Amino acid sequence: MIIPCYMQKLIKHLIDIKADILKISSLPLKDDAILKKYKEVFEGTGCIKGDYHLGIKPNVQPIKQAPRRIPISLKLELKLDELCKNKIIAKITRPTDWINNLVLVQTPNKFRICLDQQNLNSTLKKA
Repeated sequence: MIIPCYMQKLIKHLIDIKADILKISSLPLKDDAILKKYKEVFEGTGCIKGDYHLGIKPNVQPIKQAPRRIPISLKLELKLDELCKNKIIAKITRPTDWINNLVLVQTPNKFRICLDQQNLNSTLKKA
């Protein structure tokens, strides 16, 4: 039997929040219009000009978070983009006779991208 968190007293209701629905009188701004209207917000690389002090509570120990894992599909996409950029592979946008599947091979610290060329290899003339 599944018991909800509030019944187990793992969470509790503190306050009600009422939200008023805003009426939008015009269509949303396009990207260029937003950039032009709020130009000062989008200048620079995101650094605050001058010095800024973040007040940290006393007696707080620094926290070191473990690196988060990146999904394999994202790693594959990043690696393929890198290989295209370095002209090791090229993206094909037209029909082609031969298509090989990608195979991810796990090594101790990373994944290696390989092609499954079993079908192609079986058609090659032996020397």
